Amino acid sequence: MGPIRESEEGLKVMNEVMYTISAIMRNLNAPIKAQIETSLLDKMHQMDYNMKSSMQRDMEKGQPVEAEHFYGYLLEAAESHSIDAPLLSAVHGNLMVYSS
Repeated sequence: MGPIRESEEGLKVMNEVMYTISAIMRNLNAPIKAQIETSLLDKMHQMDYNMKSSMQRDMEKGQPVEAEHFYGYLLEAAESHSIDAPLLSAVHGNLMVYSS
């Protein structure tokens, strides 16, 4: 987590992905709290520098990841609500390459 959040571009991507996912979920009437993005980003800044996501740990072990279950679902929802999600599309595309 540390190298991503300390890089200006990495921090931009984290913010954009978080706000895009929140917009999609709000359009689906998901019960998420106001300002969830700020709360989650604050938590990410408190995480240990060497913290890894569960998906990264799965990839390091050569295990399958939730490309379709998570990002595929989000992209379908974004499309059905006319939400532009280019970063989610890029993440999904990279994960699909990994999964094949």
